[in-house]
Amino acid sequence: MNMQFKSDWAETRDRFSAWWAHKKADRPLLSFWTYRECSLENPLIVEPFADVSERYLYTEKMLAHQFERLCTQKPMAEAYPALSLDLGAGSLALYLGSEPDFHSDTLWFLPAMDSLPSDGNIPFNADSRWFKQHIEMFEMGKEIAASTDALLCIPDLVEHVDVLASLRGTTELFHDFYEYPDLVKAANKSLNMHYKTIYDAFNKYCMEEDTGWNAFTIFSIYGPGRTGKVQCDVSAMISPDMFREFALEPLREQCKWLDNSLFHLDGPECICHVPALMEIEELNAIQWTHGHSNPPSGEECWDELYSMVRDADKGLWIALFDYDPEVAIQKADRLVRKFGAKGLYFLLPNMTEQESDALLLKAEREWKC
Repeated sequence: MNMQFKSDWAETRDRFSAWWAHKKADRPLLSFWTYRECSLENPLIVEPFADVSERYLYTEKMLAHQFERLCTQKPMAEAYPALSLDLGAGSLALYLGSEPDFHSDTLWFLPAMDSLPSDGNIPFNADSRWFKQHIEMFEMGKEIAASTDALLCIPDLVEHVDVLASLRGTTELFHDFYEYPDLVKAANKSLNMHYKTIYDAFNKYCMEEDTGWNAFTIFSIYGPGRTGKVQCDVSAMISPDMFREFALEPLREQCKWLDNSLFHLDGPECICHVPALMEIEELNAIQWTHGHSNPPSGEECWDELYSMVRDADKGLWIALFDYDPEVAIQKADRLVRKFGAKGLYFLLPNMTEQESDALLLKAEREWKC
């Protein structure tokens, strides 16, 4: 098996390099897929999952289903063939004592701490069951993917405050904010330390040996060195002052450590924290999630947010897959004309070959940075 799912890797790396550095490229980043005229032969046999847990824990079955997509759909522009062995958003909590609660569409983490440790230090044991099992999954995944150009992606570990919410329970953590603020801050420091150790443990299986690049499991990001998404979804329920007290410095430390960082801004309730986020010099870009029952990301009502990000000279990741291709391209065109092409990244819906050709021609002619 020596399968190549993508041919334009060099151009993709050039555009991602410019986007992370917020420099000019020939056009914005674009990520979308088309259906292959002739499907490739899947190197693995696709079998149904016996139960919900197999969707997260049965490495070969998981990768067989993902290879099926790569064999029937073609990554276009800056899309790339990715393989994910994610254990849910926030698997760092699993390695620190949480147990998983499997669902068909997500995975939750059960609280594991009745209180914060007296010194705030949350211990990590490299022999913990879930960490060892997850590493073993990556060892197998690396072997399976070795003779393809598909990228094994860094899992969605999540970090500091959001992991504390999993370990303690959100309500209990909010009590800790008021009653034990120093312990919360100490716990954040220990979680950042564990995050770095664990990220590097997985990166041994994810980093491309010939380029030093790696990819992250969600949001289709790829970059030189350590690339990752950072977040604080708990921020939707706390004030700007509390965000600055408990989340800003751990995020700053994390962005300094990562070579390429994308903040996941999860819904309108989090917009009040954008001024603080823009103070993190090392943060490269913002990924905007508009949230349920809100207008999609391409609508003008979000332009004030986009302006704040652009004024701070950060990259801007915008999902336009809620629209059909024609409308998505119109929304992208409006955004390019208003904000300029430099620093924009559009995630677009699947397209036909004809729609793909038209989009790339338009981008080449009209969306120059």
